[in-house]
Amino acid sequence: MDNFSAAMRNNASHTQQAGNLVDNASTHAGEGGKVVGSVVATMGAIRASSHKVADIIGVRRHVRNRDGHRQRGDDHARYCNRRCRTD
Repeated sequence: MDNFSAAMRNNASHTQQAGNLVDNASTHAGEGGKVVGSVVATMGAIRASSHKVADIIGVRRHVRNRDGHRQRGDDHARYCNRRCRTD
């Protein structure tokens, strides 16, 4: 009977240790999920900024081409506006 009682106490102790390990794993998983969410949000912000930069570059390119065509003459500008639209 003493052996049975000792085994039960041992099992209870192991069960409690396993429960603590599960709680710790759950806490770490939750923290990891928050980090991943933050990374995804940052990547979205970077993507939005890169689109804005691409838009700015496109506008600058369009203005540069337009001004360059004006220097070459109106006929050339009309020709390129039909063929080289960037917007």
